Amino acid sequence: MSSQYTGMSYATIAESYNDINYIDSQAAADVGKAVVELVGPGALIVDLGGGAGRISVPVAEAGARMIALDFEYEMLRVSRENARRRGVQLRLVNADVVHLPFKSNAFDGCITTSVYHLVPEWRDSIKEAGRILKPGGIFIIGRNVMEAGSCADRVRKQLRQIAGTFDPSIRPTDAAGPELFKYIAAIGGRPDKPITVASWIESESPNQILERIRNRRHNETWALSEETHAKVVADMPAWIEQNFTDPDEVFDSRSEFILYPIRGLA
Repeated sequence: MSSQYTGMSYATIAESYNDINYIDSQAAADVGKAVVELVGPGALIVDLGGGAGRISVPVAEAGARMIALDFEYEMLRVSRENARRRGVQLRLVNADVVHLPFKSNAFDGCITTSVYHLVPEWRDSIKEAGRILKPGGIFIIGRNVMEAGSCADRVRKQLRQIAGTFDPSIRPTDAAGPELFKYIAAIGGRPDKPITVASWIESESPNQILERIRNRRHNETWALSEETHAKVVADMPAWIEQNFTDPDEVFDSRSEFILYPIRGLA
């Protein structure tokens, strides 16, 4: 069953998606190179939920034959413009990750990032990924990981708590937890050791993060109704005042990008 969270549209945030879900340019290049090293130079790879090209474009730049698939046309339009500006070839496919419009045994690799927590039928999507992979093909899950206990992490967790208390329907799928890898193992997937391929620092004060929350330029606000967003905006300032001596002090938050290569799904 879809919730407000899993049913949200990305059309209105397509232009700003890559700025909000920021990856440092060198870190993005490192991600692209690492994916190509895993799958192989010239490999045919599909990015399931490729969005605005945040990962697809760097992988294409690193030498893969890249296809970005996404359900939201506006995200693909932005992806196309990003690829054009950077002079890389990127094929775009407007489809959903549960019903892949590709032949079986067609791809050397599949990658997906920040998608399955939005897809109620994520188990079916993983089966589909296995279907379109060639024997020996690699399925890769990419994840941004924010430094635990950092200023940005603390503010994000409080935002989630307020929103979840006010509206319990704001929740991701169970793929956000351990069920994802349990299911992959149950259908024959063999995860390799996770690889941290990039890291970068973002510097913001609690009040700067709060301003992004107010303006819906924080990725945790995209799924919120107007009523829930208003509740978060009303409650967050007091929490920030109570938990930070100087809400305008700038803190560094380290982020990492981790790849989880999985074999055996094909």
